[in-house]
Amino acid sequence: MIDGLWYTCCPMPTATALAARAGLLEAEFGHGEPPLRRLQDTAGRRLLTHHFEHGLAGLIREGGNVSALWARARGAPTRLVALAWGRQYQAVLARPDSGITAPADLAGRTVGVPCSPGRRVDVPAAAALRGFERALHTAGLGLADVRVLTIPDCSDEITATGLTAEDHRSVAAALATGTVDAIWVRGQAGEAVRDALGAVEVAALGDHPDPFVRAGDGTPILITVHADLLEERPDLVIRYLAVLLRATRRCGETGRALEPGLDGDRLAVLAEQSAFLELHGFIDGHVDLGTWADPRPLQCAGELAADPRPTIPRQRNRR
Repeated sequence: MIDGLWYTCCPMPTATALAARAGLLEAEFGHGEPPLRRLQDTAGRRLLTHHFEHGLAGLIREGGNVSALWARARGAPTRLVALAWGRQYQAVLARPDSGITAPADLAGRTVGVPCSPGRRVDVPAAAALRGFERALHTAGLGLADVRVLTIPDCSDEITATGLTAEDHRSVAAALATGTVDAIWVRGQAGEAVRDALGAVEVAALGDHPDPFVRAGDGTPILITVHADLLEERPDLVIRYLAVLLRATRRCGETGRALEPGLDGDRLAVLAEQSAFLELHGFIDGHVDLGTWADPRPLQCAGELAADPRPTIPRQRNRR
């Protein structure tokens, strides 16, 4: 029985964050039953772990694909209901005196990848290794053409105020001292590292027009729901997705990049990302996207976002 509706999103640009800042989630669910609550607003660390494990029956999650794939591979009862392309800064950086100015120059060099064995799933390591793999791919190279040095990173997944965002502190220090020749970074923290070190952008992956090159933890972003929520209250999932569609469509180009979809191109990028994570041991097995993805809630949400009058199914969603 669903007795609470929860949402959570990663500290990266998401449609959920956009809708929350605009007050659209509060307007849609603020006076409803059950009320919608943000997971990060709880004081309990135990509840926050569901951002990664997705074991909370009333949870809707939007965020990086590594944790979502990891949870699904471990048997979490989730359904994939939408994906967004996601656009954030991500780049391979080198020191200005290294002579590395392009991905081809990485051949034979040492690249730094953070290692956080205390995490449930080592998202920073997976994201960085994938970033290097994608950058090398643009030059016809692979991970076998570089030396990968793991750099210990003791940052926690969860702080007292919520989920921890990457700061790239450990790999930035390794680059500054010459321990490694190149690092991968993303987001505002990555831009801060670039500026602080005066680093060279060897590969600017976040702006690349090919989503297969941008592929990583944040491309695509996934929206997953607990299977019990979708079965018992599909109407809540549909209304939530409709809010995200309205929020992204009213925000121009920025919003369009975050608009939820479930088309074949996005699924193809996710399939390649999942295969990479499985190959390198970041997830425990194969994830069958065909049985994981359910397109019906987004289809209904699209109709609702365009016209708020359609009937929304409230009955159990028998499959």
